[in-house]
Amino acid sequence: MQEKLEKLRQNKFLEISSWAGLSPTPGSQGIIITKDKKIYYYHKYYRISEKFKDKVKPEDISGGIVIDEDIYLKLVNYLEEKVIGKEFEEINIRDAGVNISGTLNNNSFNIHNHFDISNDLKRIIYSKEKAE
Repeated sequence: MQEKLEKLRQNKFLEISSWAGLSPTPGSQGIIITKDKKIYYYHKYYRISEKFKDKVKPEDISGGIVIDEDIYLKLVNYLEEKVIGKEFEEINIRDAGVNISGTLNNNSFNIHNHFDISNDLKRIIYSKEKAE
């Protein structure tokens, strides 16, 4: 799984990843959108409750699905308005975290633990699914 993630990250437009240590399923999960406008979901859990062991794999990466052009443009607009060229304080959190990274128009960004931005981006990504 790690090799596939690294390959996707070499071509990423946007990645939103999170991790938690004190949760029912400690581990990490994320979303990668590549420059060819495909979206991938991944997770790696260190412990899965007995109740879900037969339903959830310890680690997995979805196949790439082409993202809706409208969603992609909304993400670009959000990043241009709220992220590119801005400075973000690095917030330290001990038992969970979120990271937002990517490249847009040759501008790279890497933001740690700004849950508001992560939530905004996820709302945009999932907005099409809710509308259908």
